[in-house]
Amino acid sequence: MIVHDCFEGDNMTLALAQHDLYFGRELKSEELFYPGNTTLMHLWRMARNCAETVAKGGEPWFKAHYRRLQRIDKFSHKTLQHPHEHMAAYYRWMMRSTEKPAFAWRGKDYLRRYWVFQWRSYLHLEIPDLLAVPGLLRALCQTVLYRHFERSNRSAADLDKFLIGRYGMDCVRNTWRTDPQMCKVMGIAA
Repeated sequence: MIVHDCFEGDNMTLALAQHDLYFGRELKSEELFYPGNTTLMHLWRMARNCAETVAKGGEPWFKAHYRRLQRIDKFSHKTLQHPHEHMAAYYRWMMRSTEKPAFAWRGKDYLRRYWVFQWRSYLHLEIPDLLAVPGLLRALCQTVLYRHFERSNRSAADLDKFLIGRYGMDCVRNTWRTDPQMCKVMGIAA
């Protein structure tokens, strides 16, 4: 995850908390972190579980690739960096007016821990809904499975289109995604 302002008034305290959970850094306290529960691994475990259900239902692509998907237990964080950035920016965009000044007296660490907890709670609700979007689960699984091939790039572009449809572009208006030239290079609509 790249931490930067994605829209005017972006909450960098929340962005840093999302970054910590993305990599599992500095979250060693028992209630906030346990090994392997980074944002990406949580997303991937849930996607694999959904893929198993879909494969058992007989969907041809998932049936053919089910065993390969189940064997993937780690991958480069860069594979899903842009989709995560979009999800994270959307959450910050929704929450932009909710930071309560009353938290200030407890210190910056308390506020960061609060945002980590809130972000994790949101993900536990959002990821199942996100994976239920027709086509999105397949695009996500293909992006991870084909991570070093042209098919992965096409799948990543499909995944990006799903996220733009779900979250819009307001939450990422200060990023490369609003530059028509870069969007053309990345193969997505500006």
